[in-house]
Amino acid sequence: MGVPRGIGVDIVEIDRIREAISRFGARFCERIFTPAERAYCTGRAQEAASLAARWAAKEAFAKAARLVPAPRWTDVEVVMENGRPALAVSRRLAERLGPHRLLVSLAHGRNDAIAVVVLLEALPPSARGTATKEQPARRRQTEKLHPR
Repeated sequence: MGVPRGIGVDIVEIDRIREAISRFGARFCERIFTPAERAYCTGRAQEAASLAARWAAKEAFAKAARLVPAPRWTDVEVVMENGRPALAVSRRLAERLGPHRLLVSLAHGRNDAIAVVVLLEALPPSARGTATKEQPARRRQTEKLHPR
């Protein structure tokens, strides 16, 4: 899967996003969210909550990646893959990160939206399948619990 490189979490008050949209309108949304994110969230029953979760994901990514300067808001995008959220990054940002994998989890309630992002260092093909002395026993133990 990869070696953990960073983890980030962020929580956002949904009303703050709702108020920003009301106050700044399209200008706010275009600066923060990609066209695909806006299209996905627009018209949803809980549009502000969906946008707040995406804001939280972008903030959580920034915390996990610890890049200076910080990436642009639209360099990070929440996409849906098989009904589950995933993160996509711009080509420029991917080059800065190097080989990586991103995991994301989003949730929201009535008042808040939260996101957790884990940044994993991608293992080079030569490192995949290599094991230390302790790993084979652990792999056997895990396979008993979760057969393939």
